[in-house]
Amino acid sequence: MTKIYFKKGHSLTKLASLFHTIFLSLICFFLVNCSSEDNPQPATPVDVYFCGDGDIGAEYRVAAYWKNGEMVALTDGTSQAYTTSIAVYGDDVYVLGAVGTPAGWVGCYWKNNEFTPLVEGSFSSFPNSIAQDNNGDVYMGGQEFNGTDWVGKYWKNDMPVELEVRSEVSAIFVSEDDVYVAGQHYDGVRYRARYWKNGMVVPLGEEDRTSLASGILLSGSDVYVAGRAQEADGFYKARYWKNGVTVPLSMKSSEANAIASSGSDIYIAGVEYGELNENEQSIAKALYWKNGVPTELSDGIADTRAVAITVAGQDVYVAGKKPSPNLQFNHLLIWKNGELIFEIEDAYPTGIFVK
Repeated sequence: MTKIYFKKGHSLTKLASLFHTIFLSLICFFLVNCSSEDNPQPATPVDVYFCGDGDIGAEYRVAAYWKNGEMVALTDGTSQAYTTSIAVYGDDVYVLGAVGTPAGWVGCYWKNNEFTPLVEGSFSSFPNSIAQDNNGDVYMGGQEFNGTDWVGKYWKNDMPVELEVRSEVSAIFVSEDDVYVAGQHYDGVRYRARYWKNGMVVPLGEEDRTSLASGILLSGSDVYVAGRAQEADGFYKARYWKNGVTVPLSMKSSEANAIASSGSDIYIAGVEYGELNENEQSIAKALYWKNGVPTELSDGIADTRAVAITVAGQDVYVAGKKPSPNLQFNHLLIWKNGELIFEIEDAYPTGIFVK
């Protein structure tokens, strides 16, 4: 048995000091651990950017974006204009869109509110998606009319790269030296979803049914494309393709409108339609899927749609819209983790970016 000896005259003092030290150490330990668990450090503040069109009381609606709910008008309302996508790289805010002219729609972008046309021709063009590579090169995917057909293409630092005639581009993603572009091609009978990797075609969907692609990304070595396709019952249903293999998202009439990722998790924003009501109308319900599991954003009473999605850390941001109570205009909606954080009257959303 171990014996403990105390020097005469000091044993009680030293024992009390020892217990006092141990007691204080335990108190500090529990305080630190309780503080970190019960009072976690606040999340780093982020800025939420979203684009669309809005009303400033002019003749036409204006192309615009919002930063944390504050509107920035990009046009003055003297001509038609709209936006399609937004991204923030460093201190630069890019907004894609088009403005109306007597000759047609001119595809363009605004960098820090400064207008730049992508095409100086007599035919319409539309850029729909934007990406940046590690070298700072900016890519914009879209389509341009050549007088006979639509031509899918992308622009790298404003220089056009043609992909395919009779095609439309909805999304673009860049990984190192590889450029992935999603869209659809018209074969003379129907549209069929596909993506191009460095210009090489990868068909998606069944050959005898219409399919449309809305978004694309690379996660690890896997290529994900969001979209929808017509099923045997005649309804269009949301799906995504992983490396070309179809993954259904819903058994109902539905849409997959945008895609984002965080780590190995895949998020897709879209719409699911309910059964026909007494007015023969089907109400749209906004939602997003995380790895195929749906999260509803609306109650199915008012027609509500999710059109764009992004993920920042653990937070999921979705842009959508619903009609006003009098059905005369739209309300722009932004959800964070399923909770509505912005609702803007008389505005229509097209893109979202969080930085």
